[in-house]
Amino acid sequence: MAGIEDFVQFEEVKDKKDETILIIDGHNIAYITVFSAISSDYSDNGPFRLWRHSFFTKIFHIIQKLEPTKVVLAFDTKGSWRYDIYDEYKANRKKVTGKNPLNKEAFMVALNDMIETFQELFTNIYTILGAECEGDDIIGVLTNYVFTGENEKVIVVSGDTDMNQLTAKPNVRQYNPLKNEFYNVINPELELAIKILSGDSSDNIKPIKRGVGVKTAAKILQREDGLDGFIADQETDLEKSQISENFKRNTQLIDLNFIPKRIRERILDTYNNYDLQPLNGKPVVKYFMKNKLHDLRTKWGRISKYLKTLE
Repeated sequence: MAGIEDFVQFEEVKDKKDETILIIDGHNIAYITVFSAISSDYSDNGPFRLWRHSFFTKIFHIIQKLEPTKVVLAFDTKGSWRYDIYDEYKANRKKVTGKNPLNKEAFMVALNDMIETFQELFTNIYTILGAECEGDDIIGVLTNYVFTGENEKVIVVSGDTDMNQLTAKPNVRQYNPLKNEFYNVINPELELAIKILSGDSSDNIKPIKRGVGVKTAAKILQREDGLDGFIADQETDLEKSQISENFKRNTQLIDLNFIPKRIRERILDTYNNYDLQPLNGKPVVKYFMKNKLHDLRTKWGRISKYLKTLE
């Protein structure tokens, strides 16, 4: 016969409400909106007033559309731990190219100001960054270690396909903020395995061996002896060793299960000790007025009802 303690525990589980958690890749949103802004008006490539409006609007639109109960905004910081194991990481992003290139130095000042603004104004949103961390790390750690309950529906908001791997978890989906639609990832585990073998040109991560692209990577995975067989086919011990080392390197760089312990613990500590406070709309409205974001000021009444329910 069940005792009173069993009954109480059953009631607690039964009454536990479902949650929808948005984990937003802040840098991804920032770059999507800034390139849109300077494409529309290149004179904004410095003041970034139009970008500020676009950034706020994009975040608010996503929250209104997906109606979360909790929002985490994750940002990169300079000096990722990944450079410690691969000094060529993202080296291909240093060049400024194109007819109308982004004023990167001025934009980083504007972006850092925006991060501080979000932390100060939107006190019921987790706005997280940390030393040596990328937004990917924050998203990966929170998805893998915090939001794992059956009642927690996680939506990762990012156009970065590195995040596709997280949809292997049954409670995780990924939303593309550029196309305003959910990704349909058929086999996230296979996609991750292929990327580890073939590398990631967007981050300047080389394949395990020159010439191993997506098609060759798929063929390696289809072999009965898999990667071990592919390595055994190489002619020299040096080639075999290099492929093994490159595979280990790519796994560490790409697979979000391999984030170093010190980074993981730092992110968890930041999240667990984050000081959330109820949203106060008055400073938000004052900020909009001061920065001449009149359209957002006018729409604040409709927007705020979605933000004030966050916890």
